[in-house]
Amino acid sequence: MTLTDIATYVCHLVNKTDDTSKTRCKEFIRQHHENVVNSALWHETLEVEQTTLPFDGRLTQVILDNGGSGYTSAPTVTFTGGGGSGADATSEIGGGAVTKINITSAGSDYTSAPTISFSGGAGSGATATAIVDSWADEMVCPQQFETILGVTYNQANLLPTELITQFMVNPDSFKTDSDSAQFSVIDSSGINFNIDGTLQFLSSDSADNGKQITIIGELASYEYFIQKETVTLASSVTSTKSWSAVHSLSKETTTGYVQVRATAEPSNTFFWPEWENVSKFQRIKLFDRPKYDAANPVNLYIVGKKKIKPMVSDYDTAMISGIDNVLIHFATGDMLKRSRQFGKAQLEIQQANSLMQVARDQENNQSAKEVRLIPDAYGMGYTRNDFGF
Repeated sequence: MTLTDIATYVCHLVNKTDDTSKTRCKEFIRQHHENVVNSALWHETLEVEQTTLPFDGRLTQVILDNGGSGYTSAPTVTFTGGGGSGADATSEIGGGAVTKINITSAGSDYTSAPTISFSGGAGSGATATAIVDSWADEMVCPQQFETILGVTYNQANLLPTELITQFMVNPDSFKTDSDSAQFSVIDSSGINFNIDGTLQFLSSDSADNGKQITIIGELASYEYFIQKETVTLASSVTSTKSWSAVHSLSKETTTGYVQVRATAEPSNTFFWPEWENVSKFQRIKLFDRPKYDAANPVNLYIVGKKKIKPMVSDYDTAMISGIDNVLIHFATGDMLKRSRQFGKAQLEIQQANSLMQVARDQENNQSAKEVRLIPDAYGMGYTRNDFGF
């Protein structure tokens, strides 16, 4: 049933068919829809997304191979090559030799180890090796997830539906299975790409022009200080501030989607749905990164709960099948409370809670079923009795 169908049915039940009552009833249905979806891990709210573990791209270690000799002052450390930029380090000397190298900036976008050279200091012979060959220990998850439930390398090549069933039947398997990646959820991000510059917003519907978007994050020139900027939406608008990190993006409900992209790199982009007021990308930190191999990218399979798609328009349907009666009884109870019929309202709410428990039980029973085919190891052949029919 659509939002309008449910609201019309409820309003006829309570004999309140005026436009104001229908509008209020729709508000009740929307709120209860979100509450029901949030109340459990429904099978239809779970999704699996495959992604590739990103390369770290930063300098992680410098190994001093040879301290050289004859140094009277600390030589300058220079990094060249490797495809990235921004790495920097200082050196220390003792007894005429380089004794220590301190990384002051890890740089970014390195796809291979840069070459290290030493200059100045009146000495010679110092050599060192840079290490950048590791996978990133942090990653931004796909846009559709509200909660990250499990991460696996899926070396058994299970189908997405099989991974969801595995999680529903035994969630602990994602903590103990050898294929599972151990992780923790860290602060979310407002965007799904690295930013070092301005942000551009493109409206898909002229009716949204004039609505405001708020950016909260760190400026490129003032990192570690939280800043805020508000931009007014138009067909295309660019932030006046240059950002190095965006922690949060928020907007008014829009008629159409908004495209968000990095001004300097338009390929870094995502589409912000009209019904989503806050843009939020979940981020995780991995504890057991696999050994890096440039020829073999590491695929991760993320199991998570999807963001709620609210019943905004009149023709939207519930995100979970089989809960229409639950929403009808909840909304009927709210409409009766609105009419000060508290006793009848309480009965409707009790009925709604009972129906929701039935839906949960059905969900659990269906998820608990496993089909297992056991080979006939002895070659004796099976009969109907072996299968219970």
